[in-house]
Amino acid sequence: MSQGRLLACLYFLVNAVLAERANAQFSSWHPKNFARGDRGLTENGVGDGGDETTSGEADAVDREQPLGAPWLESERGAGFTPPKTTPAEQKSCGCLAGVNDYDLYPESDFWTTTPLPEPSTLNGALEAASSRSKVALVMMTNAGEVDLVDNFLCSLRMFGVNKYLIFATDSVALAMLRERGYHAWDGEATVGKGLDKSDSNFRTSSWKQLTRAKMKVAKQVLQSGHHMFFSDVDVVALENFLPSLVSESQKSPQWLLDWDGKRTGKKEANTGFYFMRAEKGSIDLLTKATLQQKKMPAKDDQQLINAVMTSGQRNYMPRPKFANGCYLRNVGKSTDLVKKGVAAVHVNCAVNKLMKHKLMCNMGLWFCANVPEGGNPRPTFGGRCKPGYGMERFRGYNSSASLTAVGKVGEGLVERS
Repeated sequence: MSQGRLLACLYFLVNAVLAERANAQFSSWHPKNFARGDRGLTENGVGDGGDETTSGEADAVDREQPLGAPWLESERGAGFTPPKTTPAEQKSCGCLAGVNDYDLYPESDFWTTTPLPEPSTLNGALEAASSRSKVALVMMTNAGEVDLVDNFLCSLRMFGVNKYLIFATDSVALAMLRERGYHAWDGEATVGKGLDKSDSNFRTSSWKQLTRAKMKVAKQVLQSGHHMFFSDVDVVALENFLPSLVSESQKSPQWLLDWDGKRTGKKEANTGFYFMRAEKGSIDLLTKATLQQKKMPAKDDQQLINAVMTSGQRNYMPRPKFANGCYLRNVGKSTDLVKKGVAAVHVNCAVNKLMKHKLMCNMGLWFCANVPEGGNPRPTFGGRCKPGYGMERFRGYNSSASLTAVGKVGEGLVERS
């Protein structure tokens, strides 16, 4: 055998062994293992205990398991209570913290222990979803991004947030949200009709129209007298960040810093993740940005707002506690996020939803039990998205995170400070 062929054979064998080990390691992070509560975390984030696999056979079995009610039902005998949720949410996401799991946390500003009422007015809906200090978590979505809503809300419920209001920009999105049991409002009266119902690629004309519609939503919320944390739906929560964010946001507005981390990179306010108080200055900023659209008709909301913003309104949230997608791309491993104290990630810096799915899967940020359409992570993750991986992966790293819900849905996991 020639030297070249010998080296080629050695290369193939080494890679085969590494791939086998990778599949064995990550198959044990299946949500079935998490649900049984037989997985713990060591200080470096590697699992100890539980059903370690020593071959690719178990991973193949995992791939064939139905992810949702069937495997949850099978855990009843192991002391696991299946999530209380809706059939539509179970089918689309299958979050271990169900839509109707009101007993996971005690009553608080951002958690309700009873179903929210369904008011007939927007102000009533905001009142129901807001805190005692009139702070509301607000989102906006079309039908094409409801799967991202599923994942964001799943991560929020895991860490103690189930009060929010989602503006649906089309009737299809509204029906999907309400069928799942989410707190949704018909946003067409605010943003107008005719916006794209599909997931639009970054910087396309339809995408820009959707982003500019967010300014209308934000302005209407503030004019109702409610303070607002506005979030895009391609966000993942790694703890309940709302109480500390609100208490520390004395200056309004507070923006997520959009920056790629490079010394020469441009820094600007990210309009997909920000906090505003119901003050004249904030409302005037949104009004000016809307008027600026006449001068800059081809710009998106972030470009318009940054163009008219004063220096006193450029108040940024601490980084990396609140991180953007560019930071996510450069951080390295998913465990680095929690070691660095990241509380939430806005998965931007991706040109389309497929790239967001891949980025979330690769970094262990997909909290739903069901794999996202298009989720195709790197080979070291077994060639597929590990559903529910985020819930256990991030558990126990951040001492400021409330872990009540995680403890209830995963009995036996040891809390670590």
